[in-house]
Amino acid sequence: RVMRDTGAPEPYVGTVDLMTGEIAEDLTYYFAQSEQTPSAVGLGVLVDTDCSVSCAGGFIVQLLPGASDATIDRLEENIKALPQVTKMLSDGKTPEELLATVLDGFDIKWLEKCDVEFKCDCSKERIERSLISLPKSDIQDMIDDGKPVEVRCQFCSRTYDFSIDELMELKDMSGDR
Repeated sequence: RVMRDTGAPEPYVGTVDLMTGEIAEDLTYYFAQSEQTPSAVGLGVLVDTDCSVSCAGGFIVQLLPGASDATIDRLEENIKALPQVTKMLSDGKTPEELLATVLDGFDIKWLEKCDVEFKCDCSKERIERSLISLPKSDIQDMIDDGKPVEVRCQFCSRTYDFSIDELMELKDMSGDR
């Protein structure tokens, strides 16, 4: 199950069954089934003798609509000939070198390079807006419980606490429902 915050009131949720238990294969299947985007995913994790992660990385390559048969054939040949991603990472290949191997024979133009990190843009204000969108009766039920409410972000698991007084203010701000 993949949840993506697109800025809409509800997140986009795509769900497919796990097919193999191998993350890269299951992601490839997810892209094909849920998003109907032909994709190739390669992942690797090298675990050190002390069970720490020595290196980890991978790639996702997706075809654009209208990709030619020659492009598809070339990409499939490159992927079949790839060493294991873990081997490339342990050999010290950079992300750019890994992609250059995957995309060998293609005219690569690097537009931008940035570090990848998980960052959730949740905030108490954003959660308040979600609570305000609830029917007044639902907010009243929370107030009637007589206990502060804890709301957990579904993306990062950060928690936000709302007192009874805060809930009463939010109820006053909610629409007539």
